[in-house]
Amino acid sequence: MTSVTGSPTGKDAPDNGQDSGTATMALLSIVALRVLGVCEAPACEGPLALERGREEREEGGEHGIAEIAEVVETLRPERIGHGILAAQDEETMRLLGESGTVLEICPTSNLLTGALPDAEALRDTLRAFLDYGVQFTIATDGPEMMRTHLRDEFSLLIRSGAVDQNDARAANARGHGTSFIDRRD
Repeated sequence: MTSVTGSPTGKDAPDNGQDSGTATMALLSIVALRVLGVCEAPACEGPLALERGREEREEGGEHGIAEIAEVVETLRPERIGHGILAAQDEETMRLLGESGTVLEICPTSNLLTGALPDAEALRDTLRAFLDYGVQFTIATDGPEMMRTHLRDEFSLLIRSGAVDQNDARAANARGHGTSFIDRRD
């Protein structure tokens, strides 16, 4: 494992005009992605990775509750891909609610991969997030692979009682509001 003051490769990080705090956050993000098994070298190395900084999302909410809490406390990401396991731990949900970190929930993917066993577990997970003020968006995790679209995801959630129309509208609006599109203009 790397120290937070050095690059993941053990080489000095390139000078890309970032202050040391931003560079440290970017390095922590890269390390977190590696720890969670999401990113391997060389994808987690080099100037492009360092430029990512905080304005990115972390993937890993399907891997473990402790990892979710650690990523939120250490990196303070704006978004976390998946994050469904957080519903199993009140402290992690409290932390997510307080931090404002938005979870990207992919209902069909969670069911097809077995991350959640059934629609009842999906409903209970989203209801817990709503109860604890955990912000989330709804996504597809690849419509071509999961054979789903956002309208199907929202329909599933409403039919299962996971969300009502107002919750669905709020999650959809949050998805647009937390998008990284056009932030770098």
